[in-house]
Amino acid sequence: MPENQLHQINITPTVERQTPRRDFADVVARTVAGAASAGADLLAPIASSHPVLSAAVSAVKSVAQGALAQVAGGAGAAGGPGGDPGSMIDANRQLMYEGAAINQAYLKLQRDMQQESQQYNTLSNVMKVRHDSAKAAINNIR
Repeated sequence: MPENQLHQINITPTVERQTPRRDFADVVARTVAGAASAGADLLAPIASSHPVLSAAVSAVKSVAQGALAQVAGGAGAAGGPGGDPGSMIDANRQLMYEGAAINQAYLKLQRDMQQESQQYNTLSNVMKVRHDSAKAAINNIR
């Protein structure tokens, strides 16, 4: 066989993908939604003592479950894995807005609690001064 002659080349026909396709956005969405749901489950017993905090925790849990359902339903609904990237962006944007609303509700709760604590301390100090003044007046009369 001469040196400058090509050898026979074997070409293997293309085969379809055998492993399921997993887009990065789907994996991240499932992970974030699962973490939010797990966090809400952990905070639920603590939050049950205050209605606003309890509502915030249940809202986070419902948003996380909705995101999980959308990711699970998005794979089949859009004709392929991953769904419509625009709908995922909209879902993430909505999740961010709802998270911001929950943060604002939590900050309002903190502000209200701080104001209530200041009112209690003021009232307590006034009552203590009145008590001490009355006690001193009674002792001076004796």
